[in-house]
Amino acid sequence: MYRQTVPDLSHVFSCNRPSSLRPSSLVSLCLAACIASISAPSEGQRAPQKVLVAAVERAPLIERLPLSGTLTAPRYANLTTRLSGSVDSMSVDVGSQVDAGEPLLQLDEKLAQLELARIESALRRAEILQADAERLVEEARELTRSNNISQTEFDSRAALASAEGAVVEQLRSERDTRKEQLQRHTLRAPYAGVIAEKMTEVGEWVREDTPVLALAQMDPLYIDIRVPQRYAGRLRSGSELSFGLSSLGSEPRSAKIERTVPVSDPATRTFLVRAVVANPDWALLPGMSIRAELPLAGGDEADALQVPADAIVRRSDGSSLVWRVREANGATAVEPVSIQIGREVGSRVEVITDELGPGDRVVTLGNESLVAGQAIAIE
Repeated sequence: MYRQTVPDLSHVFSCNRPSSLRPSSLVSLCLAACIASISAPSEGQRAPQKVLVAAVERAPLIERLPLSGTLTAPRYANLTTRLSGSVDSMSVDVGSQVDAGEPLLQLDEKLAQLELARIESALRRAEILQADAERLVEEARELTRSNNISQTEFDSRAALASAEGAVVEQLRSERDTRKEQLQRHTLRAPYAGVIAEKMTEVGEWVREDTPVLALAQMDPLYIDIRVPQRYAGRLRSGSELSFGLSSLGSEPRSAKIERTVPVSDPATRTFLVRAVVANPDWALLPGMSIRAELPLAGGDEADALQVPADAIVRRSDGSSLVWRVREANGATAVEPVSIQIGREVGSRVEVITDELGPGDRVVTLGNESLVAGQAIAIE
């Protein structure tokens, strides 16, 4: 037979007490004090549990394919000068950011300047001779009307004026050619980007077919991903993928799939998917490795109530729940919501319940030891 053991309270009765209290009353007071001293703290007295939360969403539950990719520059050019010559100066180095049209390299142009000056001087002299010849033609025309000059003389003066005009046109064309050659002594950036490589130095002689600088475009960038051929029919141009840098702590970004290249690589049985990502702050660099999730078409794309997989708490009896965040009396606490699990796609899980709706928040980290009504601190 089970017998309950009553603790020895004799020491309680030995304490000083007012004579007006009966022994039975004193026993009751002491028992209450003992029970209060050993009772567990209430839930409201628990320290707030630090947690992470996420919003409940109603959206198509689209299967996503996780793959690695590489950022590449849409344009990467080995720049060459348009003339042979000695490098007189350079205004950039490896890593320099340049705008379209910005001067990068200057060839020695002294001889070209002297040649242009010579031609311009010859052109001014030819224009004077042309003007004088045209004046003589006008005088001869007046004299011809009064029969004071022969037709032969008039024709001779007109031929001379025409010849002087031809000389002027030739020199003007040559002047324009020399001006263009002078401009070609300056190498300018064909587009905005960053200098990726420098292949020459001041004082070196370069030829038209010798690369001197490499220029990589920085905005936008391409994301190139090799996709297994079994997904060939499930990727759509124009859809958006999400990606992050392979380095830890990077924020997720989005990019639009521009095209899929249907030619498969026979060695790896993959094909190329290319997306475009804006990079106005040049925070992304060509050559960086990224982690991407590509949306796959062809599944059930109906709207579904969904939460992150980390929000699901699976109990030993086979049931599941999530911890919903609620605000009450200025405090943030949690309450359990029983759910049924539907489809699971990647890190998203469809939940079936009437107690949750879009916009509700559920705990995704720190939900293993929560109890109903417990205060939380959202990080």
